[in-house]
Amino acid sequence: MVAKEPARSDTARSTANSPNLMKTKDEYIGGAHDYWAHFWCGLIIGGIVGLGMGWQFFDAGWAIVATAVVASLVLAYSCGCWGDLAWYRFIQIIGSWIGGGGW
Repeated sequence: MVAKEPARSDTARSTANSPNLMKTKDEYIGGAHDYWAHFWCGLIIGGIVGLGMGWQFFDAGWAIVATAVVASLVLAYSCGCWGDLAWYRFIQIIGSWIGGGGW
């Protein structure tokens, strides 16, 4: 006696026949959400660091804001594209500035 396959709906049948709809672990970790999470964190931290840099280097308000905008966009783009590597390098640079070691 041969066991019959249980009846499935058309949606379940088409899903079962389609190639790999589930994301792999690598796609989940490095997916679009990863880019945007790094981007937004870089934008916020870059703005804060840019405000601090602008405050130390300039007296004019527009220059402080411009420095904050440029720093936030540069850090956001870098962190979005390179992820953890950009954060590692950013923390190295900030740590060496605070410690007085330069670049």
